[in-house]
Amino acid sequence: MRLGTKLIVLLVTTLIVTMLVHGYLSIQQDQENIVREMRVGMMALTRPIQAALQYIYGEEAGIAATQKFIDGVGRRGNIHGLIVYDNSAKPIAVSVSLTDTQDFPHLDPAPVLNIDPRPVLTTRKSIEGYTETRLYPLYYRVEPILSSENKMVGAFVLGRRGVGYNLTLEVRRNRIILTTSVLILVLGTLILFLVRRNVSLPIEDLIERIRAAGEGQWEKRIEVRAKNEIGSLAL
Repeated sequence: MRLGTKLIVLLVTTLIVTMLVHGYLSIQQDQENIVREMRVGMMALTRPIQAALQYIYGEEAGIAATQKFIDGVGRRGNIHGLIVYDNSAKPIAVSVSLTDTQDFPHLDPAPVLNIDPRPVLTTRKSIEGYTETRLYPLYYRVEPILSSENKMVGAFVLGRRGVGYNLTLEVRRNRIILTTSVLILVLGTLILFLVRRNVSLPIEDLIERIRAAGEGQWEKRIEVRAKNEIGSLAL
């Protein structure tokens, strides 16, 4: 393999590996950004629910009103379901989206029903996370319910479907793959052109003229075309 070819293969291989690593890291960063956006949205969503439950359940102890409230919340947007627990981790109200499988056949209640509220009831600190379902990731938050006297009266679990998560990630992933592929093609072609022009052709020309001189064709002079190491070698 000629020197120019080796140099091209080395540079193009380095370029491809670098761009692939960059593309992978970009996809991972996009995924983290989407998760962060979902977390911020979940925090903003749970605050008014927490404030409403503090009054409806924490102050008034209205079980029927609590059930009516979470049924209304559970039907909105991408909310998967909402459960209110008392201090003993017993569910006292479960949104209709988790109990009526006929009206909500596309919702699997198990991922929300299986979330344990006891760590929040013990520590009074919120927890969050997400779990994968067959169709989409499910994000959840578990928040304490406090009375106006700052006493623990229960906790609630809110689950939200990341319906647009996979689509958004796929769009961004395809964009990164396309951009990376175009850059590899353009930069690879540029490397090929520059190495061929500035390395391969001058070396081939120099070798041809030296070979001609060795055969006694002294009339073929070695012309210096490049002001670099190859040009200095031809002097």
